[in-house]
Amino acid sequence: WNGSLTFDLFRNDMILQTQTAMIHKPADSIDVVQLAADRMTADMAGPGGVDLWLSGRGTSPKLSRVTADREVVITTAVRTITTDHLLYSAESQSMVLKADEPNLSQVRVKGEAQPFTARSLRWDLAKNRLDVIDPGPTRLPVR
Repeated sequence: WNGSLTFDLFRNDMILQTQTAMIHKPADSIDVVQLAADRMTADMAGPGGVDLWLSGRGTSPKLSRVTADREVVITTAVRTITTDHLLYSAESQSMVLKADEPNLSQVRVKGEAQPFTARSLRWDLAKNRLDVIDPGPTRLPVR
């Protein structure tokens, strides 16, 4: 991050602001997911969470959910997604991506000439399935 890091112990959150970036490599995969945004909030699960971790008396807290806002870019080996908002749920192993009006989320797939767009998408990470929730004015590549 390039701005500030705030620990909200009451809410069990870590808040990063201004040009934030995160790299995630799932334990059961060789794929790497990079997330960049202007602001990210990591919500940690209890008991203890961030407070216990910072005290040095506990292990790393378990991630419950992540939100990212403004200039969100998700990059993997096969796709790049740009949008305005992201909500990741550790429980469902999925993320919801939403664009502010009049913007659209954009998905670029490696090897495809044109991206496709939508107002909102749901990405099931466990199944590697990307579903359009609200298509908005959509452009799809034609073969």
